[in-house]
Amino acid sequence: MQSNNKPDLKLIKQIVHLNEQIFENSQKKKRLYASEMDLDMTVLQMQCCMIVSEFTQIKMSEIASALNLQTSGATQLIKKLVQKQMVERVYDPLDRRTVFICLTAIGLEKINKIKTIHKEVMTQNFVNLSQKDAQILLEIYQKLV
Repeated sequence: MQSNNKPDLKLIKQIVHLNEQIFENSQKKKRLYASEMDLDMTVLQMQCCMIVSEFTQIKMSEIASALNLQTSGATQLIKKLVQKQMVERVYDPLDRRTVFICLTAIGLEKINKIKTIHKEVMTQNFVNLSQKDAQILLEIYQKLV
């Protein structure tokens, strides 16, 4: 530890590495659950729908930014979701150049299933912790938020 009571760089790198492993394992589990629930969606499509669900309507550029994609990549992603009737394009009546993305009823139904999957995967990640470890992790998360 450094004198200012902050973790040293080596320890931070270990934490980041383990966090990446947790993320990858969670993504694998989500893909498995999505397959079992017959959602017919990739994890990226799920993430996109989750982002869209947070807003009544959202611009393509905002989706691209949130997913760290080029606009062209986001456009292709949305095109596939439109084909699956999960989202729809809505044109701004004041400026036809502006296109918003909104969830459809089908998309909303699948979002509810995705949220269930997410909660199940997160629960699996923490269920084997002891009460003491879970309390420590909770305190750490509260400091990070």
